[in-house]
Amino acid sequence: MTKYSFETDDEAEIFCEEIYMEMMAQFGISKEEAIARINQQWKNQSLVGDDIVYHETAEVWAKDMYWGHEAYWWITGEKREELKLPPLTPKPLRKP
Repeated sequence: MTKYSFETDDEAEIFCEEIYMEMMAQFGISKEEAIARINQQWKNQSLVGDDIVYHETAEVWAKDMYWGHEAYWWITGEKREELKLPPLTPKPLRKP
């Protein structure tokens, strides 16, 4: 049984490994939580062949899966304060 809730090929498996390693390194979360976040993002999708997910790096996907795109995690420091954006908090992890 695969650890992902979506279809993968060898390239996707390697890319997902890069993403979960990035989340573990940046956010200090477990491999299990990181994989759960990947599954939450791409559940029931297919990452086989040439896929649009490769337009971003593993680092970008890791941050997006951890913080959530709606958190505007790429805006930092004074600009974040100027725009009155709240402090970053991890995106809730839904139960499967």
